[in-house]
Amino acid sequence: MQASKHGEAVRRDSQKWRKLRRKFLTGNTFINISLPVNDGYYTSNKDNAPDNIKSKPKARSEQKISVWVVILAKSISEPVIRPSTGPAISVQLYQRECLSIADKFIKTHHKDRNYVFWPYLASSRYAATTQYWLKEKNVKLVTKEANGQNIPKPRPIEDFC
Repeated sequence: MQASKHGEAVRRDSQKWRKLRRKFLTGNTFINISLPVNDGYYTSNKDNAPDNIKSKPKARSEQKISVWVVILAKSISEPVIRPSTGPAISVQLYQRECLSIADKFIKTHHKDRNYVFWPYLASSRYAATTQYWLKEKNVKLVTKEANGQNIPKPRPIEDFC
């Protein structure tokens, strides 16, 4: 890097010389003025940087959400949308929120009881307490053994996703 007479730093960039104007605050700290891609505050001692300038850590990705709905050929239920706190929906959340919506939805749209409840293959859907709740409500359910995981054609959830 070469320095010119008015505090401008000159460097070689992609086989061309380019001037970068930098306003020097101290000997080791400066603010970029003319470099649009990398505007920011630079220092050799981060303890002296003002609190509003210090970098704040960012999350690696957006927070995930879980969406759950009951899907029929003619209708779709009210969705349950919650922030995802782990890899899957918990048994308690599934029973408290999802199954209560499914129960109301089935009672409204299938008074004739002509339906089959075909859940996605997650552990909360086939937990013992969930199975007990479904039997208590007389819900017709595809068993876990009959609900194969690597056969997308007969699984209706695969068409929705």
